[in-house]
Amino acid sequence: MALLIRLDAKLIGPYFALSELVPGFPGFDAPLWTQRGALRFAVARRALYPFLLGCIFGLSGLSLYVAGVAGGMAAFLLLWPGFFMPRPWGVRQFEWRLILLHVSMLAAFAGFSALGVVVVGTMEALGDGDILKYVAENLFNWIVTLVVTIAASAFTKGLFLSMKERSEDRRRRSFNPVSSTHDSSN
Repeated sequence: MALLIRLDAKLIGPYFALSELVPGFPGFDAPLWTQRGALRFAVARRALYPFLLGCIFGLSGLSLYVAGVAGGMAAFLLLWPGFFMPRPWGVRQFEWRLILLHVSMLAAFAGFSALGVVVVGTMEALGDGDILKYVAENLFNWIVTLVVTIAASAFTKGLFLSMKERSEDRRRRSFNPVSSTHDSSN
């Protein structure tokens, strides 16, 4: 999984340092998160990998504990090169924020992996021991939910962008008075 995430960073991108996501870290730039959808998408993808690993473990019949340890190990494999690299400017080796960031990544990967096992177990229980039966029974509902979610998101984003454009247009008109239509160079 660590190799897959590393390949994702190199091939799909963007490659980012975790410190870019934490306010207060030197080099953190809030517009980077709010203006670059690719960064948000990369974070979501990288959180999905341990969840999928947990799903595979759940389908294999492995325990929650094994999935959690595997997710934590994947996070460690992604983090350990950072222990030998220079810290961001102004960040000490054992600063509490850096330690908290590393521990939270370990916990998140372990938790997402364990969640994958739980989801597969729940699907199996709700499908009376047959996951494919559960998927077949709920596939239509999932598709309808996905379509409605995408449509609502697109409508909301379009509405927001339209309102933003109108607001900026009004602001430009209020700061730029209309020039006279009569040419005074006669």
